[in-house]
Amino acid sequence: MNTKINPKGIKIKDITPSDTFCIYPWMHSYQGCQYERKLCCISNDIEGHDKTPTEEFWNSEYMQQTRKDMLTGKEVKECEACYKNERLGIKSLREEANEQLERTPDPELALDEMIGGTTPENTVLDRKPSYYDYRTIHCNLQCVSCGGIYSSTHLTLQKTMWGVEPKFKPDYAYEADMAKEMIDGLNEKRIDNIYWAGGEPMMQPLHWKVIEHMVKLLNTPGYESFIKQVKMHYNTNLTKNEWKKQSVPKMLEPFQPSIQASLDGTHETLEYTRDGAKWADIEKHWKEYHSLLDKHKQMGVATVLSAPVLFDIDRYLEFYGQFDPFLHPHYMFVTLSETIRNPGFLDIRWYPEDIFYDTIDKVQREMKASGLRGSKKWIQVTDGYKQEYKDFVRIPEELRKLKGIQLYREQFCITKRTLSELYAITNPQAQEWLDNIVPKWVNPYMKKRLEEEFGLDFSV
Repeated sequence: MNTKINPKGIKIKDITPSDTFCIYPWMHSYQGCQYERKLCCISNDIEGHDKTPTEEFWNSEYMQQTRKDMLTGKEVKECEACYKNERLGIKSLREEANEQLERTPDPELALDEMIGGTTPENTVLDRKPSYYDYRTIHCNLQCVSCGGIYSSTHLTLQKTMWGVEPKFKPDYAYEADMAKEMIDGLNEKRIDNIYWAGGEPMMQPLHWKVIEHMVKLLNTPGYESFIKQVKMHYNTNLTKNEWKKQSVPKMLEPFQPSIQASLDGTHETLEYTRDGAKWADIEKHWKEYHSLLDKHKQMGVATVLSAPVLFDIDRYLEFYGQFDPFLHPHYMFVTLSETIRNPGFLDIRWYPEDIFYDTIDKVQREMKASGLRGSKKWIQVTDGYKQEYKDFVRIPEELRKLKGIQLYREQFCITKRTLSELYAITNPQAQEWLDNIVPKWVNPYMKKRLEEEFGLDFSV
């Protein structure tokens, strides 16, 4: 007989200890692509804890203080991304994580068990994490919104573009220890949730060590039921569909993981944003994954709501909409005043009012009409853009710098299509505006290489 989920209809926000409380410091272990420690995938890095083993980190002074702050309602500086989302009216990861408890038979009991008796006076946990998110820098793409922190291909690109030697090198012995930690957790039947992301998780040695062990446990007495109940989530670029000549979707089929395919757009838009990917391959792989890994309607699309994606909303909905995916839109978190660190014209907030408002209004209309799961958050994110847009001053000098950076970056694109050429397909008005911006160079090295090595003429 099925147990009724949350029969009292309790809202977790009404019973949590404070408005800054998040369940993650009580159950979640995260290490990033360069072994940095975070509280979750969107928090700021925790200083001084890079490459810190879980045994040392889990009850460190930092983690104890974080739990205390969350219990008493104090904001944690590393959690500013969630606080910003909440101020903009966008549901935050903190809120989404806490709401997991609402889907239990007794949320109050679940919360009590989660906190495990900790108080502001005693924030030491006597148990190990149950949710793991250990990432990889290995990646085969050089997405235009990404960088060397998250992608090994970008490390090579940085050397090619700027002559900067990579400072980070993978430590395979440390990764083997991370894999052993997860395998031990599975053997102990302690782990109930795993998030795979990168980089590209399908290229991660640690990932495959754990998956191969999970496949083995399927045939181990006493483990089949447990291992099938472990929740797994993937953020993958879908460029990989084979491992050791085996079909990846077939290997994962017994586990029915949640696939949040990291896809910014379709067709030419995806090939520009996910530099190095081919739409024909992505379309084929999407259908393969969807046919085997959507038993519980868990297949989804994780998309950064960049200008190219928003301009191409019709094709986005035409393709993905037919599969009824769960949409996972992401806010483009950038500091608009720091041009040199900005992904430039990917950000819709740089565009003129007529282009900006026409695009946002159209996206909101079509998303609302689509009725797709997650469409409400698309509207929340674009509403957030509206709030920030009205207070941001677009300085022509800064636009010129962005144009110079963009022109330089595009010479190193694997997909030989410029943003202007893409907009000729998706938004000619934006193309005209973009083409009329005269570039300015943030350093002479860029202009010299563009003229001497790539043969571009900027004399006019």
